[in-house]
Amino acid sequence: MCGTSVVVSVASAQDRRNGNFWVSLVGSNDIVKDTYVAGLLEGASSLGLLILAGDKPADVPHMATYLTKTGKYLDRVTTLQVRTGLDVFFSDYRNRSISITSAASVVLFEINGMPKIEIEAMVERMRAAP
Repeated sequence: MCGTSVVVSVASAQDRRNGNFWVSLVGSNDIVKDTYVAGLLEGASSLGLLILAGDKPADVPHMATYLTKTGKYLDRVTTLQVRTGLDVFFSDYRNRSISITSAASVVLFEINGMPKIEIEAMVERMRAAP
C-alpha cells in the first residue's frame, strides 16, 4: 500500500513519463519499475491485437510487418533486462528529457544487436527533439 501511494504522488507531480520520472523512482522498490516495464512490453505486444480487432494481418496495412518486428524485439527479452537498460540509459543526464517509451525502444534495439553507431545517432536525434 505504501508503494502505491508513493507512485501515485510521484506520478501526479510529473506531467511527462521521461527519464526524470524514471530516476525519481530510485527510492522505491524495483517492483515498481518492473511493473512499469511489464506494462510497456505487454502494451507493445498487445497493440497489434487491438489494431486487428478481428481482421486478418493481410487486411491491415503494415500489420504483418508490425507483428514480425514486435516478435523480433520482444520475444527474447526479460523485464529485468529492460529495467536495467533503462537505469543505465537514464544514468546519463543528457537522456533525462527522453520519454520512457523511446528509451525502451533504444534498449530493445541494443539488446537485439543494432549497431552502436545507429543507436548513438538515434539517441542524438531524441535529445535534440523538443
